[in-house]
Amino acid sequence: MSAPWRVTHPFDRLRSLRMPADDYRLDLLLTPDTHPRTGKPRAGFETVVQCHAEDASRALSLRATAQAISAISNGIRPTPANSQVMRLNLDPQAALNLADRLQAGTESGVPPQTLASSLFMRDIRLRVPGALLEFLDNYPGTDIRVVTAIHPSWCFKANQLLLVDARKTTNQFRTHLNRAGITKAPGFLIAFLHGEFEPFSQEFQLHFHGICAGEKLKAFNRLRNKQGYVRTPKIYRPIVINQIQDRPRQLSYIMQSFWPKKARVPIDGGDFYRRERTKTRIKEPFQSVYLMWLDQWRLSDLCLMNGVHIQGGKMVLS
Repeated sequence: MSAPWRVTHPFDRLRSLRMPADDYRLDLLLTPDTHPRTGKPRAGFETVVQCHAEDASRALSLRATAQAISAISNGIRPTPANSQVMRLNLDPQAALNLADRLQAGTESGVPPQTLASSLFMRDIRLRVPGALLEFLDNYPGTDIRVVTAIHPSWCFKANQLLLVDARKTTNQFRTHLNRAGITKAPGFLIAFLHGEFEPFSQEFQLHFHGICAGEKLKAFNRLRNKQGYVRTPKIYRPIVINQIQDRPRQLSYIMQSFWPKKARVPIDGGDFYRRERTKTRIKEPFQSVYLMWLDQWRLSDLCLMNGVHIQGGKMVLS
């Protein structure tokens, strides 16, 4: 069964961030374009209309999943498409509750306060990455990089995800940073918990995307091959550090509004795998799993900030 729903405000300690000025609004900065290196089209920032449609689609999918569970529970033989749903520990009433809130948001225009809502996440993504853009502008010349950390212990079978405590995962990451000397080093680190679905193993891999600067960045690099951040057959690059070349798009990436499906494919026919670059939608009933998981948590449960605090509606150095 799923954990109880949270009714506290998902902004939590980040809720005091103001809506950014136009110079830092991702909906004005991120427009559809073409990738300068690959030539492939890139989407712009999600629109209100797109978010309404996404929440309506999520509500329909959640209802369909709940109905499938109820039908099977009442003795109706499952279809091949629904045969997996009973193994996922989903509470049909919880799914319907979330569907009702998402649908109400699309009808009223007022997003439900849940991280499972695309419309609600749009507001968060305007405020938080917008605040980051303004924050970084105050430190020109500072070596700031985008970072990713993937730990093998953060990989969970789909039927286990609803039992995973986001706060424990974030605290485990904080412990790793403490041991590496990152939290006490000068500079700043801001990271957000994200997830991907691997369709063949039916596993969710949690990981952190963030930005890091100063001596913390040097210490972060020392996580490589330490504390479990080692290459495994499933994780080819557990620690990734990249230069910032497109601030709006890269800062948008560290806090995303959805989880993608990414298959792992063998490298040269060997024992190691790499993730496909192409992101696609997670299919049901697995989409309902991650949406119901997100619905349990506040934004602060998925966020780690070190060397930065919020003051006067903005991010400033601690």
